[in-house]
Amino acid sequence: MENVRTIARRDMESATIHSSLPPSLPSSLPSQQEKDDQTKLVEKLTAENKELKDKVLYTLAEMENVRTIARRDMESAKQFALQSFAKQLLDVADNLTRALDSVPQDKEEGGGEGGLLKTLVEGVEMTDTQLQKVLVANKIVKFGKPGDKFDPHLHDALFEYEEAGREGGSVGQVLKTGYTLNGRVIRPAQVGTVKTSS
Repeated sequence: MENVRTIARRDMESATIHSSLPPSLPSSLPSQQEKDDQTKLVEKLTAENKELKDKVLYTLAEMENVRTIARRDMESAKQFALQSFAKQLLDVADNLTRALDSVPQDKEEGGGEGGLLKTLVEGVEMTDTQLQKVLVANKIVKFGKPGDKFDPHLHDALFEYEEAGREGGSVGQVLKTGYTLNGRVIRPAQVGTVKTSS
């Protein structure tokens, strides 16, 4: 007769062997309904995956656009930060030019009081020259001379007159010079234009 221990040991070994075997495969193949359900599930998951990819790509593109716009705005702000200050400074340049234009040539060259006036005029000329250098160094460029072709983006035509020897549609007189900052007009030149002959 077998010992109880031996029987128990044999039962335990048999249970261990059976538990380590893989489960048996289902005896039947999946039905057509199950196949259709799986196909629908795959299609649904594929569509969701595509939709999520599109959303991610759209978000990335939008973020890049925001970065580009922010960079452009920052560069523009740097370039044109001086605009308000420059506009105020242009009046100073105009006053210096008016001061120089108001001195009669014969008074400028005389002796005595004329010598003092000459010194004053030289001082004003030097100040104006220095101011123009500072403006150019900050990319503020002066424009508008008689003979220039009239451009409505650059010039404000205040009046029109006839003048022999000048081409019609050109600038004849400049009342106030214009200025650009980094290529953008900050003050158009105020001019009188020559009439086009009809």
